[in-house]
Amino acid sequence: DPNGIPFASVQAGLNFARDDQTVNIANGTYFENIIWPDATYKIGVQLIGEDEENTIIDGGGLGSVITIIEVDATSLISGFTLTHGGNTDWGGGLFIYLSDLTVEDLRIIDNTSINYAGGVGIAGCSPHFKHVLISGNIADVTGGGVVIYGFDAPTYPIFENVTITGNQASESYGEGGIAFWYGAELTLVNSIVRGNTPWEIKLTSWGANTLNVSYSNIEGGINEGFGVSSGDDD
Repeated sequence: DPNGIPFASVQAGLNFARDDQTVNIANGTYFENIIWPDATYKIGVQLIGEDEENTIIDGGGLGSVITIIEVDATSLISGFTLTHGGNTDWGGGLFIYLSDLTVEDLRIIDNTSINYAGGVGIAGCSPHFKHVLISGNIADVTGGGVVIYGFDAPTYPIFENVTITGNQASESYGEGGIAFWYGAELTLVNSIVRGNTPWEIKLTSWGANTLNVSYSNIEGGINEGFGVSSGDDD
């Protein structure tokens, strides 16, 4: 706080912050399920962890580690490991809805979902991910690593220098790495998608989904080798 006294939690720091303020989080493990205050309360908040490997937010299997809904595009989160989210329908590690903020220097690892997006759920918005690892996440249904869901609003996220590996979804749906639903569009730049099961990326037949790829490594082929499924087989 302004008097230099540390807050008791990450949530408390976010709640206290005013427009365009930075919340700095020291190394340590924080057992929390955080809800970012929306843009009706504040804009431009920068949530900065000291070190992405050692500033850890642990969801304890009690819900998404961080939920971000209707947060403005000038806000930013950087420098954390988000882990052990679970017991949620959407985004065990991180759920972003109607929020175009910047997400950078994160490790989103070892989270689960009982439905959509073991690691990251993105719905109705276009956040910019930079230097993010999404690994070891499991969805019981679709999108072990990431679900991009375009039903509610235009959804055009950018993933730049993002690694998506070792994530898993159900055999029946098959989208281990990234799942596209209802007119979602992703731009993948300088990124790696590999070692996810069953498929690395699947553009479902629900809506006109689009994948734009530039200077990236995606394991497997198109509609073969469990690489990229165009949705034609759904």
